[in-house]
Amino acid sequence: MTRETREHLERWLDRLMAYVEGTLPKPDVEEVQRHLASCHACQVLLENIQRLREQLQVLESELRLSPEARLRLYQRLNEERRKRGDAPLTIPQALLEEVRRQALDATEATEEEVKK
Repeated sequence: MTRETREHLERWLDRLMAYVEGTLPKPDVEEVQRHLASCHACQVLLENIQRLREQLQVLESELRLSPEARLRLYQRLNEERRKRGDAPLTIPQALLEEVRRQALDATEATEEEVKK
């Protein structure tokens, strides 16, 4: 892969990941679709993102990782990606919300125990 191609893919990576996750605003979705129609490198990258996402979903269901463990996994993967100079993975919003909700629930339960 040429340096130019790598830089191009790095510029599109976050948008393609958000596209796969369904978190892009409609105008950006249309831009990504137009770009994909003419960019073979990004088509391949999109296929790889989709395949990795599917594999991650299978692993998550097989391993039944807690939300906190999945968040730590994303954080660890992003640390490694930063060391290599790669763009970080996008942590799914649903995962962040689940971890936040569980933390709030645990805090409320602790406060109730303290009151007793």
